[in-house]
Amino acid sequence: MKRIIYFLMILMMAFYLFSCKKAQDDIEVPVSFYYCTLSTQKDSKLPVFEAEIREAVTYNGDLSAILNYYLTGPNSNELSNPFPAATQVVSVICDDTGITLTLTSSFGELTGLDLYVACAAISMTVIEITQCESVIISADNI
Repeated sequence: MKRIIYFLMILMMAFYLFSCKKAQDDIEVPVSFYYCTLSTQKDSKLPVFEAEIREAVTYNGDLSAILNYYLTGPNSNELSNPFPAATQVVSVICDDTGITLTLTSSFGELTGLDLYVACAAISMTVIEITQCESVIISADNI
């Protein structure tokens, strides 16, 4: 009987350690929000990402609220917001494989390099905040 109890305790501890739920509940502040810089690398037209450090204490670990705050754009004039103005978080699902974000339909209007940049920026932000290993992003109209 003791073996079963010990096995269940180890199983619960492993689930707790490796799940994203822990990371979402224990979001540390300040948080790093990633945006594009207005300048590009010397020999490339590719965007350069930079972190903007912000306080997110008032959101009490609510990842959806923190990401909506992120989507409002940077405070710095030297960074640009890769998201359309009306973009909001529709849902955040956290499971063993990572985090799945669903954003409003305005996000679904992005194409090409703009879509790549937006996905990279929000993915870096989510991974920095939650320490999860993967982020899946979709729009609610897709």
